[in-house]
Amino acid sequence: GYSQSKVVCEDLVRNAQEHHGVCVQVYRPSAIGPHTGTGFWNARDFSFLLLQTMLLVGAAPSPCNMVFKWIPVDFVARAVVALALATPCHRCAVTLPGTGPRVVEVLQVIERHLPDRPLDRVGADQWRARVTGQLAAHKVIGPLLHLIANVNFAADLPPIPRQCEEDALSTVSLCWPRDHESTWALGVQTLLQDVEGRNSSQSVTQ
Repeated sequence: GYSQSKVVCEDLVRNAQEHHGVCVQVYRPSAIGPHTGTGFWNARDFSFLLLQTMLLVGAAPSPCNMVFKWIPVDFVARAVVALALATPCHRCAVTLPGTGPRVVEVLQVIERHLPDRPLDRVGADQWRARVTGQLAAHKVIGPLLHLIANVNFAADLPPIPRQCEEDALSTVSLCWPRDHESTWALGVQTLLQDVEGRNSSQSVTQ
């Protein structure tokens, strides 16, 4: 699958470096999140589609300890360029992990924007039943139902160490973005605009 393919690719890259002297680096961002200035976001990102799914079925799983681990796309772009120019080639892999937000924090912001459309809080099994029952024919989410239905909402994974990366970025005057609502709130607005736009288009078509 996807994760295995990344391991294989990194092995090929490492082999090229160790045995053929090729100067290479692998960058491992966690979930790339919204642009902090524009809110622009990949509408096919899994976390975007997961939130879109919750909005479409009008419900969210509860309890939910899941953390998105977003890292802003604009920070990733600056960091990759800076580290590529500053990091020695003997270091093959560079990790760029995010630390938040929690899903429940994002849902709180969404519901502030949609006070007349609160999301039901239901158990994970009931939520999955709603999703599979209502969205099996959805042209974007339908093909991903097997992934969405298997999300572990109880997971609360520990943060990924990033001290080496922070030290490297400090040498080129780049600071790690704060794990704060202000870094991703515009992305929530982009999500809501996308969902409303799709709903309006479907209404016109019907």
